Amino acid sequence: MKPLRQWIWVIVAGVFVFTLGAGMRGVAQTEQRGLITGLLNARPDHPNALRDPNPSGTLSKVTGVPTRIEAPALGLWNALMPVYTDHASSSWRTGDAVWHVPSGAPGAGQNVVIAGHSPSRDPQTWSHAIFRGLPRLGPGDRIRLKAGSTTITYAVALTFAIPAEQADSPEAVAWIAPTGDERLTLITCYPPHTADYRVITVAFPVAVRESDTYPKDWEK
Repeated sequence: MKPLRQWIWVIVAGVFVFTLGAGMRGVAQTEQRGLITGLLNARPDHPNALRDPNPSGTLSKVTGVPTRIEAPALGLWNALMPVYTDHASSSWRTGDAVWHVPSGAPGAGQNVVIAGHSPSRDPQTWSHAIFRGLPRLGPGDRIRLKAGSTTITYAVALTFAIPAEQADSPEAVAWIAPTGDERLTLITCYPPHTADYRVITVAFPVAVRESDTYPKDWEK
């Protein structure tokens, strides 16, 4: 049987660990609430509020469909699968990362829409999935998209959030509908393990390169 002094130290240590854990959870929750507030406040009134600042027509030579996407600064990536659906709702049933075929392919002057789970249904995919970092992508961050024999680099214009109860409103659906210009729109649920909000990232193309310039890690 342990001496009383040892039991006291065990109890003190347990209380300390519990308090430390609770404090860290409190900090994380506060940070998350602040992030959500910022994302909600960043929401523009309409997709037309965001326009490509430097339209260059560089996507004219893209002839393939999206098969892979990467956020280089975050070290995150997803393989893409095609899904056929319409623009009647933003509450799609998606795979881990899917390209919505009716939205159009790069080079067609369309709003290319890609959606994914948060978190992934596959823990191994979640470890590198772009959608775990989507809420932290900001203006100027780069996104790379592999389509056919080319790599398209996009610059993020804005990331914002929409409450789940508004996700099927005409104002929300407009972000995944045709916009009349060449852009990339990413969408996921947030926070992880919930669907309280839809986080949306809009980006515009800045460069197109041939396949021999793909980063080597894309082939892993």
